[in-house]
Amino acid sequence: MTPEAFEKQMASAVFTHRSDAASVVQLQAKIFYQKVSACEDLLLEGLKASEFAKLAPALKHYRCLRSLRLKKFNVGAEEATAFAQALLGPGGVVQKLEIWCNVPEASAREMLQALATGLQTNSTVHTLIIRDFTESLATTSVRALSQGLRVNTAITKLVLRGRIGNAGAEAIAVALMTNQSITHVDLRQNGIGRHGAAAIAETLKHNSTVAIMDLGDNSVKEQGACALAAGLKNNHVVIDLNINCDWWELSDVPRALSEIERLLERNREENGVAARPGSHIWHYQADQAADEQLPEKLDCKAYKLGLEWAVWILHINTALTSVDLIRPFPYMTIVEILEDTGAAAIVEALRVNGTVTHLSLAQNDLGDAGAVALAKALVVYRVTHVNVNGNSIGDEGAEAFANALRANTTLTVRSHSGSWILKKRFIGNL
Repeated sequence: MTPEAFEKQMASAVFTHRSDAASVVQLQAKIFYQKVSACEDLLLEGLKASEFAKLAPALKHYRCLRSLRLKKFNVGAEEATAFAQALLGPGGVVQKLEIWCNVPEASAREMLQALATGLQTNSTVHTLIIRDFTESLATTSVRALSQGLRVNTAITKLVLRGRIGNAGAEAIAVALMTNQSITHVDLRQNGIGRHGAAAIAETLKHNSTVAIMDLGDNSVKEQGACALAAGLKNNHVVIDLNINCDWWELSDVPRALSEIERLLERNREENGVAARPGSHIWHYQADQAADEQLPEKLDCKAYKLGLEWAVWILHINTALTSVDLIRPFPYMTIVEILEDTGAAAIVEALRVNGTVTHLSLAQNDLGDAGAVALAKALVVYRVTHVNVNGNSIGDEGAEAFANALRANTTLTVRSHSGSWILKKRFIGNL
């Protein structure tokens, strides 16, 4: 409560000695100013409409306030407007604003509409984070925010979480067509599909400020990845693009991502940005290792990765020492069986990689042709441990592995297959 409001309330209070009222008012004012003048981070949770009415005039006293978080609120249009004007209008000092929208939809709608209006002229907030969007909010509130962001000149980082979907992504894409301040856009986990990704891709052809775009954990799929690759061709600003999600089975995705990575590398070089280890477009590498160090082991079963993904990762990650391509039966619909053509692809990837020492190709229907190609590679490359358990390797493949074992004395091959010759020829080396 502001000292002004407190003084009015004390006017009707009953004191034994009326002179005590002035002392109480002075003490309250002293404590109030001490607290608000030192407050830099403010969390407001569970506020009702009447409390927003009291908060709005008090915000002008928070001269050191830099971050404000708003949760579980209930507000009407009038209170939301007053709050947004006090927060974002002339004299506002907040730099980071974070709002959770898991509140009554009417309250969320009123607050977002008021903020959208305030953002049109605000010059202090540089980070805007809005969480728990619903699909119904996306059709109206995200569009309202888009209008505010189109002319805003202060925000540099925008984070939206929830279910904004394609409609929300398209609205943000419209804002980015004209916005000249936002450099970091985070739209992860929003149910964005290929149409939303295509809208973002079209924006990338024209936007000259966004350097980081995060579309991870959405469903942009093959068409979205290809559209983003096309959008980056004439964009020389984006240096980091994440579209990690659960659609590894699509065969054209690795090719599209390779093109995106090539364009990102071009942009990083042109902008003098040092390349970080790992892929900037598929964050399995960075997400699984601390301090941005590349992981040394790739478990394709754990991450539901198919053959093409494994080959692609082998090409770009030269820190790998162990690759596990054991056929993950629960994911048969999205993981290719290696067979002989797959073995040839793995052999080529091993040549490019040059660091893998442990390789498991168990239960992949590997036949003689694939075994021969792999065995020849084992003589030349650094692999020291191979698991070919549960394949269909016959006499020709067994002979090839036996020759590899004779030529490479550091090599160990594991096999529990039904091939008697394979077991007999390996027995002296296991």
